[in-house]
Amino acid sequence: MTNYTTAIGEALAALRRKKPIVHNITNYVTAHECANVLLAIGGSPIMASHPGEVQEITTLSQSLVLNIGTIEEGTATSMLLAGKQANTLQIPIVIDPVGAGATLLRRRVATHLPSQLEVAIIRGNASEIMALYEISYTAGGVDATDESLPITQAATAIAKKYNSVVAVTGAVDIITDGTIVVELHNGVDLLPMLTGTGCMTTAIVGAFASVVSPMTAAIAGITTMSVAGEIAYSKLQHGEWIGSFGRYLHDAIGLMTPEMLVEKARIVVVKE
Repeated sequence: MTNYTTAIGEALAALRRKKPIVHNITNYVTAHECANVLLAIGGSPIMASHPGEVQEITTLSQSLVLNIGTIEEGTATSMLLAGKQANTLQIPIVIDPVGAGATLLRRRVATHLPSQLEVAIIRGNASEIMALYEISYTAGGVDATDESLPITQAATAIAKKYNSVVAVTGAVDIITDGTIVVELHNGVDLLPMLTGTGCMTTAIVGAFASVVSPMTAAIAGITTMSVAGEIAYSKLQHGEWIGSFGRYLHDAIGLMTPEMLVEKARIVVVKE
């Protein structure tokens, strides 16, 4: 049995040594934040989305992150081109199906990409994973969730369907490869109130995917963000709120050590 607590500490040390180039075709609303957290965690971000260069950029990279948060003309084409190049070169792909259930376009893109590509990790919230599972979805916003639905079963089914690790972030995070199920119990309520924390988490997961297995990468990336959130929250003084929290969050990610991550991680293997 893998000791994931030990493994994520080793993963962070490996990431800092390797300094992987992470190619992001991502949400323009949060591209700046994603680039900054990648630098903070020890990666090297490239944010390139033009169809004419994505294959070349992917060739230079150690992982590829595809985030459908803002779909522009040609974005889906760029993602597919980059993804096929990544598959050819055995570069891990992480998909973030932002708002997958909100529109028909998003639903099509979110399901088309993993059906056409070999994807290492799919990270989304409960609604997004449910949209992929084609049971139910909500349109109450890109962060809408429905905790009453069997999210663990849905995540497991999606993992098996696409032969990927599925990571569902929420009050309790669920990670599964279709067989093993792991719960993560870190985090604070302010994280979903700060725009881009989901996208930033996916970017960090992408960095980890360049150095460890998809299961360990998903656990390490999400735990890093959640633990950093706890540290950031603990630093808030009277009169400080979201703005200060965001600043402390970036600091906490940059100052995170393997020892801190291991000490604070709350990982529960539910099924193996």
